[in-house]
Parts: sequence; C-alpha cells; structure tokens
Amino acid sequence: MTEAEYPWLVGEKKCIRQNLEANTPVLGICLDSQLIADVIGGRAYQAADTEVGLVSLDMTPDGATDFSLAEITGPVAAWHGDTFDLPPDARVLARTDGYPHAFRYGSALGVQFHPEVTPELWEVWTDQEGTDDLSEAGLDPSAFQGELDDDRERLRSQAVAFFRAWLNEKTRAATELPFRNESPASSVIGAVQRREDGASNIRSRLFLGRGGRLP
Repeated sequence: MTEAEYPWLVGEKKCIRQNLEANTPVLGICLDSQLIADVIGGRAYQAADTEVGLVSLDMTPDGATDFSLAEITGPVAAWHGDTFDLPPDARVLARTDGYPHAFRYGSALGVQFHPEVTPELWEVWTDQEGTDDLSEAGLDPSAFQGELDDDRERLRSQAVAFFRAWLNEKTRAATELPFRNESPASSVIGAVQRREDGASNIRSRLFLGRGGRLP
C-alpha cells in the first residue's frame, strides 16, 4: 500500500505526527498501527503471509503490565497482509508467532489486531473482500463465522475492557495537556475509518485524544 495508490495516507500520517508531537494520546488499529510505525522511524511493508482468524498474543513483560493491553486476556481477531518493524526506542507489548501486534511509543499505542471486531463487522469484511484469505489459512469461512458468533460475548467484554482502559488512560493524560478549554468528559474520541479513493477494503481505525483532528 503506497501513498501514490492511496493519497489520503499522506494526511493521515501528518495527523499522527502532529498529535505525537503534541503528546496527544493516539490509538492506531491495524493499518494505523503500521502508519504509526512508519511515522516514528520504523518500517511498514507487505508481510510474507496474511494472518487471519482468531490469534493468541504472547505478551512481553511490558505488555503484561500495560494499563490498556493487560485487558486483552484471550484470542483476538486479526486480518492483515502487511506488518511493521519498529525503531529501537519503541516498546513491543505483544506478538504472535509471526508478527508484532502491539507497541508503545510516546503517547501512541499501536495494535495490529482488531479489538473492535464483532461477528457482524467480520461478515461485512468478508462480503467486501471475499474469503480467499481465510481458505488459504485453512479456515472454513462459514465455520469461522459461527465461531465468532459463539464467541460474541467474550469478544465484546474484552473490547469494552480494552477501550475503557484506554479511555481512562487518555482522560488522565488529557487533564495534563494544554489544549483548548473542554472537559475530558466532553472530549469525544474521533474514530476515523477511511473509505474513499476506492479503499473500501481497508480495515483501519485511528483514535485521537483531546484536540485530535484530521487535517
């Protein structure tokens, strides 16, 4: 995925850079974790294999004690064909056998996996992108959809705990930031899901803390 193919990546990376410089809390999911890695001096690139399905994370010591990531206590949904390398001063929090999946750098938390996934959202993705990736990974698409349905409540509880922890973390940080006058409670997180320029198949979320806006 290049900026020539998807020109909006330029603005998204600029937004990430500006918010990191301002010490604004940033949470990047999937593609946006890769963009954070690229912005901070790492590298985002095509992975050797597509990682798809429910995956178990191996936490590093930093991840096991991380305020937000410690809420991830079971398998998480993943679907990505790209990955990233991190600069030495980033802290890796979790990985699978194949890829890094979570890291901290300054005010940013990047996660390659999808804590927000619901069975309905996964079905939308398979409708958009097809099921070849799942089949190539040895998953029966219909059976896996049923597995997500059966796991619905656990996934929901885990996601709520994760996002609540990050919101609490972000709210504490917001009280220390010199942004415009607005209470932390009214500082609604901005969820960005880019769908323009024919990029309807891109699974990505960028959450910004107080004052964060895309240009």
